[in-house]
Amino acid sequence: MADCAQVLVDLGVPERVARPLIYRGMWKIGLRVRPPLYSEPVSSIILTALVLGFSWGALMRYSTWDSLTTDSIFASLFFGFAMALFFRWQFNRQRREYSLPSWQSVIERAKNKKEGEQGGDGDAEEAV
Repeated sequence: MADCAQVLVDLGVPERVARPLIYRGMWKIGLRVRPPLYSEPVSSIILTALVLGFSWGALMRYSTWDSLTTDSIFASLFFGFAMALFFRWQFNRQRREYSLPSWQSVIERAKNKKEGEQGGDGDAEEAV
């Protein structure tokens, strides 16, 4: 997946967009997660909504709210869902802005680039 993110960087996508820190960490530990611009819409909305809703709710609970009520739980979930929709919209807008190809095309480019690097190194050594 990191190879696919490199293809995005080669296509002109800023590195912070193509390879956010959290994704680099997930790739480093071996998780095969698509770059955020190509993440599955439903799963990314659900995951983002839960993570941001929980984080925001915990922050608000310990900084402002006196107790955890049903209203505060719904407010946290609403906040997480709203932010998830915003991020999804932003990813879709960035895909159009950078005129990115389909996911399958990115995978093929990454595979061809990797094979070219492996084949190119062997040819250089044979020529010497």
